[in-house]
Amino acid sequence: MSERIENHARKMKALFRNQLRDGIVVHFVYPSGVLGTAFSNFSRGETECLKIPDYRDYLKEVPGLIEESNRYADDFCPLLGVRRDSIYSGYFGGEVLRNGSNIWSTPIPDLYENLVRLPGGPDNPWRKWETDAMDWLRGRLTNDIALKNSCSYGPTDVAEALRGTGIYMDFYERPDALRKLLGICADFLVDHYSRCRELATHVNDGFFSWQGFWVPLDCCSITDDAATNYSPDFFEEFSLPAIKSVVDRLGGRFEMHLEGSAVHILDMLIKTKKLLILQYTNNPKQPRGVTMIDTLRSKLDRIPAKILLSNTEFRDAMKQRLLPGNWVYDVGFDVESNDYVKSNEEAREIMRKAAEYRPRF
Repeated sequence: MSERIENHARKMKALFRNQLRDGIVVHFVYPSGVLGTAFSNFSRGETECLKIPDYRDYLKEVPGLIEESNRYADDFCPLLGVRRDSIYSGYFGGEVLRNGSNIWSTPIPDLYENLVRLPGGPDNPWRKWETDAMDWLRGRLTNDIALKNSCSYGPTDVAEALRGTGIYMDFYERPDALRKLLGICADFLVDHYSRCRELATHVNDGFFSWQGFWVPLDCCSITDDAATNYSPDFFEEFSLPAIKSVVDRLGGRFEMHLEGSAVHILDMLIKTKKLLILQYTNNPKQPRGVTMIDTLRSKLDRIPAKILLSNTEFRDAMKQRLLPGNWVYDVGFDVESNDYVKSNEEAREIMRKAAEYRPRF
């Protein structure tokens, strides 16, 4: 592995051990299509074709990607993954469609009548494409760039994709059927995540998660975007047991992606005593994460967070010393105001100030 990849892994390991209280970790986020981000995804091409595309053309872009990401050096490292978009139900035989530049999967009709026959095994064409593509890339990337595990689901998010919005009625109209569905989704996640984790780049007894940072081998990634739409009681009764099942079988710790309006489930996640790091995004299109810092810090205590801030927001927060230590900051972009890092000089200036920054707490 290159020195940069090793350095990133060591820094993240120190973060998880709560050893960076006097410093912060910085990652630059760029708008889609702007080369220079420290990690990127390869698209699968046309969705009508479930075969592996010819990646030789894509790999021609890798030297340029590495060159750009080194120019805009931050605390991360050059990283690639396999782009899979929102194809959750496709893993179980659901129809996968293109909607403009986005790829989505549709709910499965008569889902509960066919639970025992859902084709969610490793021979599913979407699953096979993803693992075959990762395996193909792993054998061809240089030591300058790492391969991440792009699998980043939660059991309720997968169940919502399979069931559609009807899942929000199922919490009280079909609770037993919903529990069975969540159990199936949990089994799928354990198998698929572990297969993808084996193919990701391993260094320092860890690997790279879908978030683009190093995590230890006993960690997995969990999402619950659906939690923005249902109550904490339902989360505790239905989703939390499924999440614990996945986490326990994949090693015992997890990093969590949480949408801004789902903070009401955070206390329950913390009580599991297995949360390694929280990734919080209140609004990717117009980040205002600094308004949530005090709330998150008081709840998380020594658990680190990875939070998205706009470029201006991050700079102002450093000046006012509002940023807690031992956290990761995505210096993001505000789509509406074009607020992201635009030059090597600006990137170097930000990293110099970040290196000198000393948190008050």
